[in-house]
Amino acid sequence: LVLARMFQRYCHSNWAAILLTATASFGTLVLPFSKTFNNHTPAFVSAVLAVQAVVMIAVEGRRHWGWFAAAGFFAAFVCCNELPAAAFGLISFLWLAKLDLRKTLIVYVPFAIVPLAAFIYTNFEVTGGLKPFYMYYATEKYNYVESGVPSYWVNPKGIDQAKDDPATYLFH
Repeated sequence: LVLARMFQRYCHSNWAAILLTATASFGTLVLPFSKTFNNHTPAFVSAVLAVQAVVMIAVEGRRHWGWFAAAGFFAAFVCCNELPAAAFGLISFLWLAKLDLRKTLIVYVPFAIVPLAAFIYTNFEVTGGLKPFYMYYATEKYNYVESGVPSYWVNPKGIDQAKDDPATYLFH
């Protein structure tokens, strides 16, 4: 709904807004990922909410602290769910800092620290280190047996087997 409203507001035609909404809804992996417990769905929703907040500040000129809080919190939460999205968080921070450095530092940053601190804390509790969990791939943190039941990663299936060489994987 947030994207549909944004598309409706900024597209020059209803057809373009409908096409963009349909593409975002059915032409991405958002719908298939929403059927399983995963990190991608909350990352997508957070990205949409962060984009909405940034658009309200940057395009609409709304400088209410609530938009800065939403932008900071959701941009950081995207990063917590999809680490490559750190670039997204950095770009949103820099863009808003350029527009209003004071509110970005006073509001955006503290609200961004909340999910980032929770991520760092829980990651440390689980791994005993500061590296993201997936950097422990192929270690005892992934390949374990609990109460006689091995983790999925002891014998992964399908695409998770990662049998492709790096060039093929990158191509795909």
